[in-house]
Amino acid sequence: MTLKNIYCSLALLLLLAAQVHANLLVSPIRVVMDEQIRTGEVTLLNTSNTTNSYTVDWIEYRQNQDDSYSITKNNQSPASRVLSYSPRRVTLGPQQSQKIRLRYRANRVEDGEFRSHLRMTALPPEKAEDDSQKTSVSIRLQLSFDLPIIVRKGQGDVSIGLGDMEVIPGVEGNERSMAKLKIPFQHRGEFSSTGSLRVVMQTVSGAEIKQIGIINNLNVFPESPSVIKTIPLSLQKVPAGAAIKVTYEGSKEYKGRIFVEKVFRYEP
Repeated sequence: MTLKNIYCSLALLLLLAAQVHANLLVSPIRVVMDEQIRTGEVTLLNTSNTTNSYTVDWIEYRQNQDDSYSITKNNQSPASRVLSYSPRRVTLGPQQSQKIRLRYRANRVEDGEFRSHLRMTALPPEKAEDDSQKTSVSIRLQLSFDLPIIVRKGQGDVSIGLGDMEVIPGVEGNERSMAKLKIPFQHRGEFSSTGSLRVVMQTVSGAEIKQIGIINNLNVFPESPSVIKTIPLSLQKVPAGAAIKVTYEGSKEYKGRIFVEKVFRYEP
């Protein structure tokens, strides 16, 4: 295989990686169970025109202070130890769906929140090897989709605070470079939160209030007392003196609850 062909193969693989989530729809993207709701379901839908297979496994993640996730072997409260699920491998034809069923099976566990992530990993298609088409380079990707599975026991709650926020302007001269807002989320309590974060701006008193940023399904987990979220904005530069309001409003089991609101004036 020539170097040019290798580069072409790598480009094709990157394209396939970008399309993996488009070919597999997962719903919902977060499951919560407790002593009253002891079962849950995750639906996988193959939206491609080919037959695909997936393995289903547990993986333990930790949310870090910079909002990245790292695999951990020291999860003190894994949901995987109190849950069972089936099936563990799924093969889906084009437009076919399959439910993964979860069951909360433990009775004697301490109060608190337990969390693990369920990972769906796409298996490479099986192809017969053709000796005439053998090459010196073989590249195989395992593409996956992870979602949090949460179990709660007992009475608990969550409160969220916001620290000092930082506006990062877009790169000058690059029209596609948008501003960002770095927001420190301060978590208190036993349970995690989920919701939508909205950023609105008013340039001067009496002017129209415009939404300049939104993120849905934003999770803050309890293992880190502070997590910094970086929110993309819809403008390249925030005007000096503009008033900015940030609202974190609950969704799912927290629907209708305002976790926190904060207003500040931008002074670069």
